[in-house]
Amino acid sequence: MAYSWATESNLSLVGEQFFPKYRVALLSGLNEVSPSNDQIKSLNRTFLASWECLAFSRFRVGVVDKNPDGLLIALGSEEVNGLRETLLGAMTDNMAAMLLWKKLRGRARRSMRKGAWIVNTAVGTRVRDDAHLYTPGAKELQDRGLPILGSSDWIRFDLT
Repeated sequence: MAYSWATESNLSLVGEQFFPKYRVALLSGLNEVSPSNDQIKSLNRTFLASWECLAFSRFRVGVVDKNPDGLLIALGSEEVNGLRETLLGAMTDNMAAMLLWKKLRGRARRSMRKGAWIVNTAVGTRVRDDAHLYTPGAKELQDRGLPILGSSDWIRFDLT
């Protein structure tokens, strides 16, 4: 999704890998080919910017700090114990960037389904979240028995 957004909107797409060693790379810019599946699988976060990114850094905060108007996508991953959720976010004073991020967020929302039970596995509580978004692929994985995990190990989602 992020690559198609970058291509359609003439954005730069930067990928970050946190472990085992921090790595940052420009995955696409104007007229560049799409990143390989191996490149994508090793990423922890992608970053969309409406310009060629100003600076790269070997420290995690460098890309975000030096390019404050971008859209961050913390990529969930399929792990042995479940599928980790993906998070999308931006914070900017740049009106043009904000309008673009809202447009892209809206497109993502329209492609998703809503509704989940949030389960705290540490204490056994369940809370309904009718606004929780998920992809049809995530639901299919859950239906095959793969747990859908939150940002921490004790949070699980039961998608409805």
